[in-house]
Amino acid sequence: MKKLVAVLLLLAATAQAQTPELIAAAKKEGKVVWYTGLIVNQIVRPLCEAFQAKYGIQASYSRHDENELAMVFATETRAGRMQVDVMGSVAGVTDTIPVSEMEPFTPTSAADYPPDSATADNIWHSTNVIIHTVGINTDLVKGDDVPRTLQDLLNPKWKGRIAWSSGLGMAGPPGFIGMILSTMGPDAGMTYLKQLSAQKIVNVQGTPRAVLDQVIAGEYPIALQIVSYHASISAAQGAPAAWLKIEPVIANHNYVGLVKHAPHPNAARLFIDFALSEEGQTVFRKAGYIPANPKIQAGYPDTKPQDGGYKSFLLTPENAGPHYKEWLKVYSELFK
Repeated sequence: MKKLVAVLLLLAATAQAQTPELIAAAKKEGKVVWYTGLIVNQIVRPLCEAFQAKYGIQASYSRHDENELAMVFATETRAGRMQVDVMGSVAGVTDTIPVSEMEPFTPTSAADYPPDSATADNIWHSTNVIIHTVGINTDLVKGDDVPRTLQDLLNPKWKGRIAWSSGLGMAGPPGFIGMILSTMGPDAGMTYLKQLSAQKIVNVQGTPRAVLDQVIAGEYPIALQIVSYHASISAAQGAPAAWLKIEPVIANHNYVGLVKHAPHPNAARLFIDFALSEEGQTVFRKAGYIPANPKIQAGYPDTKPQDGGYKSFLLTPENAGPHYKEWLKVYSELFK
């Protein structure tokens, strides 16, 4: 009986997507609030402006780093004064946001998405794919010096010259550690990580984008866990930047989800549906991001694994969340 009720509720939520009734209800609410970790000027503001232009509904946002999103959400939940309608998150961090505070919702615009672009409970839906990999300064790393395998990063010449963000989300060291342990196995993975720790990886405060900026400026020749399309965007602008297809690269989803006690629930459903639609996904493509929608090609096509011809390891809430604390412990013991 409980399963039947859950199915009926899910169908009811789905039926609201992109109907005239939903649009009218959303316009009556007049506003939607999105909490996200995405870059404001690159994608957050353009997406909100596109939504507002289409529906005449104000789209507001609040930008926080990965782990800050969970803390802000927890604070509002405890206070009983929810201000957010649409929550953004990434694999691993979704595990820190109680499912009980989120509402299952299946946007009609996501009907043709791959199964792994959403969580099994229909709480989280991917807006874009993030590829974390090795980035280099092409003026400082050339020819045979360019790393081609994970083992190449252990070359003594790079000791103290490799950087990564000290952020504790999947875009930082925990994501890299998780990929190594998951793909190499616990024993071989730990052996590799101990060897890598001897390289004295530099912890840089700030986002992966900030770390890449320091690489471009010549502070470090190599960085781990940079975002592929950030390097592509900078290279297109003439910067000495490149990302490397050192397999497996880490693939991660940026998610959106409907908050259960959202102040503007109808506008929230409409916003999520728009973000995943071909129109919304085109905004992501124009910003240089990798759209989750399989029908929309990436702005830099080679950044999408299936178009770039390289293997990736996908971090999901199912395979990352349960191991996050373990990966964080490895980081604290070996790299801090």
